[in-house]
Amino acid sequence: MIRIAIVEDSPENGQQLKSLIERFGRENSLDFQFSLFTNGVDFISDYFPKYDLIFMDIDMPLLNGLETTKILRKLDSSVPLVFVTNLEKYAINGYDVGAIGFIVKPLNYATLSVKMQRFMSMIHKDEDAYLVVSSKSSVRKVSLSDIYYITVDGRYVILHTKDGEIEHHKSMKAMEAELTSHDFVRCDNSSMVNLKYVTAINCQSAVVHGETVPCSRNGHKVLLDAFTMYLR
Repeated sequence: MIRIAIVEDSPENGQQLKSLIERFGRENSLDFQFSLFTNGVDFISDYFPKYDLIFMDIDMPLLNGLETTKILRKLDSSVPLVFVTNLEKYAINGYDVGAIGFIVKPLNYATLSVKMQRFMSMIHKDEDAYLVVSSKSSVRKVSLSDIYYITVDGRYVILHTKDGEIEHHKSMKAMEAELTSHDFVRCDNSSMVNLKYVTAINCQSAVVHGETVPCSRNGHKVLLDAFTMYLR
């Protein structure tokens, strides 16, 4: 069961989106459970981190979608979120709050179906993928979805994960070759980030799961381009 929240001030638009996603589920043998909210205040005031995917309208009264999501990220930094908007240019600002993509109104099934295929693959992409991590005294499995970013420590690298820092006896070059296809991107010679956890990109750094990771000038452009494509 995939749990979806739809935050949309127009009940008609919310029901339309729900119906299109249900159709996608029928055609792809997926079960969805929905929670619908008509404003950001109700969504945030009652929030519990139980959703697998959130669809957020941008143009809403009381709290717009971007403001709502900034509050959401303080409660849940990693839940996948998609913006729904009338104007694509507004959705580009979504990278500031870690959106995984956007859908432009008016909604139509052909476009939604393509987007949903991508969103579903992103949700489940790395849940079973892992690294075999070796250090001086141990060997262990670390899920890729648990890694926020990677930094260099001498000849080896440090994985910054949900379980803390983990030393791995491999080079950053080897990590880049292994992880690029899993949405990890080099920021500079000594760091690599998991796009899943990027919430902001600045001139000389990126914010990854609330932590600042430095970026070189070239790394900033590469990261920004990769993250823009990731959001699409």
